[in-house]
Amino acid sequence: MLEEKTTYHRSVLHNCREALRVAGVLRLAIQKSQQTMEEIQTMTANVPPDTSIHVGGDDSSRTRYCNLLEEAKSSHERVAPALEKGARNLKAMDERIRIINDDIDGEISILATLEASKTMVHSSIEQRAHAISLKRRIISVRLIIPEEIWAKIFEISVADEEMTFIEGSRHELPPFKALKLSTVCKSWRNIVTSRSNLWRYLAIPHRHQLSPLQCARLAHCITLCRPYMPIMYTYSTEPGSLEGSVTLFSYLSQRISCYEAIYTFGDFFSLDEELDFAPRAGTLCITPRYQTKMGPHPDDEEYMIFLSSLAYIDRLELRSTIVELMSSFDGPEELPNLQTLIVSNIVLYSEELVDWISMMPGLTCMKLPGVAIGMNLESTTEEATTSLECLTCSISQYTAISKWIIAPHLARLTLLLQDEPDPDLFRFDDDILAQYTDSTNESISYLTLSIPLDAEEDIDANWFVRDPLTSEEGEDGEEEPHYTSILRHFQAVSCLQFDGRVLLSVLATLSTDKASLPNLHSLTISNSDVQESTLSTFLSGYHALRQRSLSVSLVNCTNLDADAVKRLEGMFSTL
Repeated sequence: MLEEKTTYHRSVLHNCREALRVAGVLRLAIQKSQQTMEEIQTMTANVPPDTSIHVGGDDSSRTRYCNLLEEAKSSHERVAPALEKGARNLKAMDERIRIINDDIDGEISILATLEASKTMVHSSIEQRAHAISLKRRIISVRLIIPEEIWAKIFEISVADEEMTFIEGSRHELPPFKALKLSTVCKSWRNIVTSRSNLWRYLAIPHRHQLSPLQCARLAHCITLCRPYMPIMYTYSTEPGSLEGSVTLFSYLSQRISCYEAIYTFGDFFSLDEELDFAPRAGTLCITPRYQTKMGPHPDDEEYMIFLSSLAYIDRLELRSTIVELMSSFDGPEELPNLQTLIVSNIVLYSEELVDWISMMPGLTCMKLPGVAIGMNLESTTEEATTSLECLTCSISQYTAISKWIIAPHLARLTLLLQDEPDPDLFRFDDDILAQYTDSTNESISYLTLSIPLDAEEDIDANWFVRDPLTSEEGEDGEEEPHYTSILRHFQAVSCLQFDGRVLLSVLATLSTDKASLPNLHSLTISNSDVQESTLSTFLSGYHALRQRSLSVSLVNCTNLDADAVKRLEGMFSTL
């Protein structure tokens, strides 16, 4: 079709150009005729009567003269209409030439458009042919690569997307990577659907109350996905009460045995019935719809959860959530299977913390990011012994936790250095640390100091080191304690890790004070922007003070190029 149109318009363009050539010849002829007429008019106008002609004498000569003069005048008079007609013809010819030129321009434009369309069509055909060729090659590659390798690739891809969901950066959007992979081709669909570890999440949008129709749809979904999805999470729509409805967890508790974890995003609810998540629901994560930096949304209420509902839970996560753990009349008073407790962004009073730990005899890992430990002055909190092996909390809160928790098996401690929203709740007390933690600290062998790279530039100066000559005094007139003094309380630590920003004050303390981490043998720096000169200075000072080398590992320190790492490794080996 495009070729036919192009051929037609090329013929029209050729005809127009030929017409323009003929019109040019005619115009030139008219123009020449006009020039001739103008010359005749000029010549005849320059023949004036001669007054010297004699009247007497031979009359025939005078008659001849008069006749010729009349003919000249007549010729001059005949030229004027011819000139006007020629001018009109010339103007008409110019108009015809203009029209022909316009037609030529139009045809050229049409031809340019057609040629561009042909080019685009040819390019599209080439791209389509290339895509088909590529797909054929990919299909051949899919068939060549073993299914086990594809399954491993899919597992890594799915795990990356699931991690963003667990970290909260997906804003409650469901991770459906496995579903997307299964739509690529039949080969991939067979690989994905035959491996349950790729189908990790079942997303259930819900209200706090489920209607019978919702229950029916949910039952159908659970039946279909039961072989593939060991983890479920729910996210709520608008809250509301429906006639004949049942609570979400009352419904799920009877059908949840095939799921390893439950993540909830939505309005506050209470597990105020003895619901059974046995035998495989190992993780329960509760996140309210509205989260704040410290504490739950002001319009929300606290959760009430019976211990019997968590009897088989080994991991409990509470995000911006106030929870009251309750024991029924004849139910269990402990959570013997709970091994990991993660609480974030709330104020937790000391008596609540001790009560919780007392209910969790098998607890081995506790993480409290963004948690402030408060104390009710009207109550007396007794100490609790725990089997904790791993603890994560704010550096300021570690001194508060140490007053009420005895952890003789604590081996790994991660101290978070972050913005403290409430100075009264986040207050570092070196005296309390010396009084209560020495027995616990004797078992700690791995210490991590974690501070985000995007923290304020002056966090090191403001939080950790104050010059004794310029430091401010407390209310009782005594000098505020140095944060770096905490390093003297960890006599058994052999491994120190900086995750994120490296604190210059800590490096300075380690290279000038032998009492700080005296048994340190290994330093790991991860996800950091540490400078080569900083490490070189520290290693030299550390070796000069302690007369021994320090094993240093650099993990994901992107600002250090390969040459810098080699120079530092050479320095490690020579010290």
